[in-house]
Amino acid sequence: MPSFGYMDDESNDGTAPIPGAGSSAPGPIGDQPPAYRLKAVPQSDWDRFRSAANANPDYDFNQKNALSRIFAAEGGMKPNPQNGAVAGILHSTFGQLNADNQGRLNVNDPANVLQTYDAYFNKALHTVNRKLGVTGSEALNEIADPDSAAAFADTIFRHGSGAGTRLIQQSIQDTINSMSPEDCARLGIDPVAVDGKMGPQTFDAFKKISDSGYGSELRGHLADARNRAAPPRDSKGNIVNGDSPEKPRFDHFR
Repeated sequence: MPSFGYMDDESNDGTAPIPGAGSSAPGPIGDQPPAYRLKAVPQSDWDRFRSAANANPDYDFNQKNALSRIFAAEGGMKPNPQNGAVAGILHSTFGQLNADNQGRLNVNDPANVLQTYDAYFNKALHTVNRKLGVTGSEALNEIADPDSAAAFADTIFRHGSGAGTRLIQQSIQDTINSMSPEDCARLGIDPVAVDGKMGPQTFDAFKKISDSGYGSELRGHLADARNRAAPPRDSKGNIVNGDSPEKPRFDHFR
């Protein structure tokens, strides 16, 4: 588990996942959390977070969509009883990533959560951002499909930069393997190394595959890879058969 995020105790709350719940049309964040998180995220948390995101003139729809879905997946502003993390952010990480806001995360200020999310993505995507001339989560706006952009972002956030990048790279390879050589050549899609290093080549391959009409296949392979990467375990920590306890989250981004 990366130091930035945490596994929410309510990730598998028994509600049915809603695959592909994002909208392809620009606009504000929806009035309610994603359906699979309605029981886990208080409506008041959602309202305050979306108000902060919608009020920020620097956010395009892909950013608002992706960050709000991460916020919901991480349980909103309810502190994790095991480590005190809020919205997937450890207090120590909040201080590290926000030089102007040292100390504990203000659980009453969703704007602080947005700032910390952006700081995280600015670090995780620094080589991509440098090439594109953007900062924070702005690179997500380069991916045409909001659902693919959100799946990309949640993978990097939940699994950490290195492990998340490997999962993205593996999903790129799996999608390429399912395509005909003619389509790959026609679209100019080249394989990428599965090395856990996020850079322009990996980002461009993900974007190109999604933008070429293979977004659904790409997200499906990514959800499957994420499910395999977070297997269920027994009380002693041993891996057991079955789906990941976080499968509803992964399927939401499918």
